[in-house]
Amino acid sequence: MHESLIDPLRNTVHASGVLYYSWVIPYGFALLLFVVLYLRFLLDLPRTIMLLFIASGAIFVSGALGFEMLGGWYADRYGEVSVAYAMLYTCEETLEMTGISLFIYSLLKYIAQRFDNLRLAFYDE
Repeated sequence: MHESLIDPLRNTVHASGVLYYSWVIPYGFALLLFVVLYLRFLLDLPRTIMLLFIASGAIFVSGALGFEMLGGWYADRYGEVSVAYAMLYTCEETLEMTGISLFIYSLLKYIAQRFDNLRLAFYDE
């Protein structure tokens, strides 16, 4: 979905360089809004879980926005067909999946702490 925003936004705001993939502009604002709306929730979490949530979000966003912007700068300047560009988007995707994995771990840790009498069973049937 965010890919469909690139051309219309790029043409409207004449984006180039780190904003070459111009979807980062509205999604950056959406991220700020999300942080403001969920800050109270985050601060009410147990400290360990809160730090894990923050770390997982920072890792994910550094890939999704940070490396996307670096990749945009590179693509705008040199094109998208090179080993260097492939390394940038590989780092981007790796950071995103690492952030998601850490977030899932954090959620499971929180569930285990919050509902200490909850027992989950997995069966091979």
